[in-house]
Amino acid sequence: YLMPRCGYKLRVGATQSPTRNCVKHLCRSAAGAVAKNAQTHTWRMRNLAGVSRVFEDIASARLHDPAARSAAEVFFLYSGLHAVWWHRLSHGLWRRGFRFLPRAISQFVRFFTGIEIHPGAILGRRIFIDHGMGVVIGETAVVGDDVLIYHGVTLGGTGHDGGTRH
Repeated sequence: YLMPRCGYKLRVGATQSPTRNCVKHLCRSAAGAVAKNAQTHTWRMRNLAGVSRVFEDIASARLHDPAARSAAEVFFLYSGLHAVWWHRLSHGLWRRGFRFLPRAISQFVRFFTGIEIHPGAILGRRIFIDHGMGVVIGETAVVGDDVLIYHGVTLGGTGHDGGTRH
């Protein structure tokens, strides 16, 4: 049964038609339900997109690192992936205009992983930072898809020039 605002019970697939007033209320109720379902579906798809990126990153790490024994090992123990995942969160905040919290996140992650990625940097998909101690990716860096970065790499400039420097 569908219950419009006026209280009239309409059986789905029924042959009887409701009054004109009930049709109006039913349309509003149905439109609201459809809009709510669409929002829920969109939210679920965004979450699934984030999960699929995690799986892509794990597969990329296993492809590039012959020492990776399992997906669980990569997920829990690879600091390069942790730095990239935290960067995605801080970059999202950075794009929305927050400045302090994303920078605090990047410094927190640098303390634990030894990898500093500025929240303003743009990273592509399937980036793998192998043995990432000392990696620095600056604010103006744009890193493409399917990139492998080794330890000690700095993507950035001296600060004397303006614009994108790499």
